[in-house]
Amino acid sequence: MPTLDWKAIVALFVAPTTVLAVAGFAVKTVADHVISARFDESLEKLKAQQDRELEAFKGLLAENAQVHAEVRATTRERDARVRAVLAQVAPATLDAINALSARLDNILRQALYNALQPEFTHVAGWSMTHAYARDSTQFAFARFFAARVRLCALLGDEEFKQDGQREAFVGKLYAATKPLSDWPFAPSSPADSTDDAQLFFQDQDAIGAMLIDRADKAIRTLDYAEFLLKAHDSKQVELARALASLDAVLRAARPNSVAWRRLEALQRNLEDLRMACTEVLRTP
Repeated sequence: MPTLDWKAIVALFVAPTTVLAVAGFAVKTVADHVISARFDESLEKLKAQQDRELEAFKGLLAENAQVHAEVRATTRERDARVRAVLAQVAPATLDAINALSARLDNILRQALYNALQPEFTHVAGWSMTHAYARDSTQFAFARFFAARVRLCALLGDEEFKQDGQREAFVGKLYAATKPLSDWPFAPSSPADSTDDAQLFFQDQDAIGAMLIDRADKAIRTLDYAEFLLKAHDSKQVELARALASLDAVLRAARPNSVAWRRLEALQRNLEDLRMACTEVLRTP
């Protein structure tokens, strides 16, 4: 029986296995290098993309900061223009407030309400007449209403309409005369009171508008003599109707009447408005 050469047999099998192992190792090494190279390449691409996105984000932040800065600058400029207009009209408005408040004081505390009654007759030593008491009182109201109309005209541009300063100031101007238009005046006031009358906002503005002269670019308020010419012009139908509503309030204003309390509330509101005007003039 022939003897098997086991060394030869083992060598026969080992040689291909070794080759395969070597080949496998080589393939793995190449694959590792390829994968590593691709990973490094992907990592570089990712880093480059992130850098680009970061720069784009920085640019967006800078652009937004610029936009916000422009908006703030625009807002400051608009606020400055609004304040300039308010400062321009505040002195005339303050004068109108003082004049109307003084006339209300005459009515409420110095018995001028008597002269506002059509049946008023001459009092010895007092040159007051019903016509003068009526016309001069109407003029005092008209001056105030005109100051409000003038302010709204000067701040009528669209860019001003949402401005907080404008809205607050105009709101105070209209709130001041709200007691003249509320009906009923207070919850405790009977709606059918015979000692009461109202002057609604549209009539208030109509009276104010007629005192404004728009012939020139500069808006001018008519003086007392010019007011009288318009107030007694038979062609001024709407004005006559509005003044009749004001006259009704004045005639109804007797001590303890509802109309009287309307005028008292109006005078209190005018004091608050005077403080607002003074604040506008004080603030740079």
